Amino acid sequence: MREQHLTTTYHVDENSGFVYVDMDLLKQLGIDDKISAQSKREGEKVYLDEGADLNTLTDALTANNIIYTFNERVHYTRCFIHDLPSYQVEKKAAIYSRGRFFKKSSKRLTLQQKADAIKHTIERWENSLLYPNTSAQPYPTPQGKPYSKAGVKKIIKELTEDLESLGGQ
Repeated sequence: MREQHLTTTYHVDENSGFVYVDMDLLKQLGIDDKISAQSKREGEKVYLDEGADLNTLTDALTANNIIYTFNERVHYTRCFIHDLPSYQVEKKAAIYSRGRFFKKSSKRLTLQQKADAIKHTIERWENSLLYPNTSAQPYPTPQGKPYSKAGVKKIIKELTEDLESLGGQ
């Protein structure tokens, strides 16, 4: 059995620490959906929060017989990582951006799976129109507020167009 090694950077400032890894590694280890929003992500670069997610990484590395070394980098001022966006994993069947996710990121899903997910999301948005007082909207606006009735109708229209672009599954 060939030994595997991981050497990466452990960024530390006076408040916290983050370990840098690539998103591909998290996917290979099967832990990309176990990382919290306390960690940070910039594209394919992920900075795991030492208190929230570092143990998840080290446990997975150990389970996969990967020897790891963290090279400490001390930041004497506030570390740039604090200003990066919080970690979010791409959900395989999510349609947060009104169906556009499928066109860009989900090559592993079949057309039927994509169509089924879009139909389900359309149904959830339609229910939010029928029951407006129940916080039935599947997703809030980026500002965290509910969409207007016109906004919901626009989303349903865009999702319907996405469904039709898949061949009307």
